[in-house]
Amino acid sequence: MKYFNKYKIFFLSLFAISFIACEDESMKEQVTVTFGPEYNATMNESSDGETNSKEVTINFSQVIASDAAVNINVDTDAEYGINYITYPPMVEDGKLTIFAGRGETTASFTVTSLYDGQFTGGSELSFSLDQFNGEFKSAAGDDYNLTIYDADTPPVITVIDFNEYGNYEVPGSPFTVEFVPGFKTDRGWQTRATFGFEDTPGVQASAFGGDPGTDNAWMILDLTQVQRESNSENLDPSALNSLVLSMVVESYFDGSGELEMKYSTTYPGSGNPEDYDWTMVNEFNQNLPEKGSGSANAPDGYWKEVSANLSDALGSDQLYIAFHFYNASSANSVSYTIDNLEIRGE
Repeated sequence: MKYFNKYKIFFLSLFAISFIACEDESMKEQVTVTFGPEYNATMNESSDGETNSKEVTINFSQVIASDAAVNINVDTDAEYGINYITYPPMVEDGKLTIFAGRGETTASFTVTSLYDGQFTGGSELSFSLDQFNGEFKSAAGDDYNLTIYDADTPPVITVIDFNEYGNYEVPGSPFTVEFVPGFKTDRGWQTRATFGFEDTPGVQASAFGGDPGTDNAWMILDLTQVQRESNSENLDPSALNSLVLSMVVESYFDGSGELEMKYSTTYPGSGNPEDYDWTMVNEFNQNLPEKGSGSANAPDGYWKEVSANLSDALGSDQLYIAFHFYNASSANSVSYTIDNLEIRGE
């Protein structure tokens, strides 16, 4: 009987060890890794008197059962050590590796921008999860995208503040507003007398109310109709080497609808924009304020500065930049208000 009890204890111990080992393996297999809660972020290029950094967090779906490593791919045209650095791991061969100890639920690394002393248009970095613990992939969610704005921005050509407009007016030159046939035409882009930054006039896109239906409205900026503040001469896009647009944007109401910036060198200046070729400006599209973030921060609202480097669009004697508002319903529409549109170039 004594030997039986010894064997019983021995086998029970083996079973417990096996159970714990299996539990650890099960935990490891169930763990997923995500970026977040932020997936798109911006920061300025560092300067002589200011160092700018951004912490990037990765989250584990549960406590890590053992020490782990997360491999992250870095996709960018920026040069490591010249435009940016990362800490604690360095980027080597387009990858960095983050280590996390047993019992952790998050890990992080820091990206620091570097000052290069010249206008390059800024940098785009995309971080994607590759391998977890070096043995299996267990990634979820979106990639993490970081835009670094260039500190050496070109000089201001002009600022459009919409202050000459009142309520429910369609902005005129250098803008035109076009509605795609088959969609509602009584909303789209209109100025609002007190909806702009600091209660000044601004231009707003909204489909709410009025005729039933959805919006497909384009507010198109003709760069050749933009006048320099310095001498009132119209711009010649083919003579520019750099072009940057920046503005403040607020989304006061949540609802259906999307806003995108696009550009074209083939659009003739009028007619259905969808009959022509347009190129997306993702730097703008990915950095808009969250829908409804204005009302969520009432009464002050929430204005976000959004910039876009359009230097790659230059080279032609004409350039059209569109703010395309679509898929917004008259019954439930998001709103976007734009103000203080700053055009820079040289």
